[in-house]
Amino acid sequence: MPGRIQFRYFLEGFDSSWSQPVAAREAVYTNLGPGSYRFRLVASNSEGLWNGPETAIALNVAPAYYQTYWFRLSCIAASSEMLAAAYQLRLRQVARQFNMRLEERVGERTRIARELHDTLLQSFHGLLLRFSNGFQPAAGGRAQAKNSMMLSIRRLKR
Repeated sequence: MPGRIQFRYFLEGFDSSWSQPVAAREAVYTNLGPGSYRFRLVASNSEGLWNGPETAIALNVAPAYYQTYWFRLSCIAASSEMLAAAYQLRLRQVARQFNMRLEERVGERTRIARELHDTLLQSFHGLLLRFSNGFQPAAGGRAQAKNSMMLSIRRLKR
């Protein structure tokens, strides 16, 4: 009577003990990880007596591509590259901001230097003209030239 035959099975490396006797002629395992397994099977006859020798089949489950070492290594390498690229991008941003601020400062300092230079140069030229007028007195005489020079010196002291 084939309907009364029962089976017990044990998958080494996955199951912790033998299964309960079942009449089904198939065993289903889900979520098996990659590795080597050994499937052991024992059957009973229609009278309930278990066969002595068990049948064993060796199985090898290959890893999925995402479970392999090369895939994990490539993910780590890609992540590292992305972090390095993000770091380089941030460095460029900071350098650009720094250069913009530096250019602003240099521009302001250049403007101030030009103003000072122009003002100082203008003052010296004015002073030279007054001194030259003082050494070469015109029709007004030496007294007027001396007063003009003294006025220029007082302005410089302020």
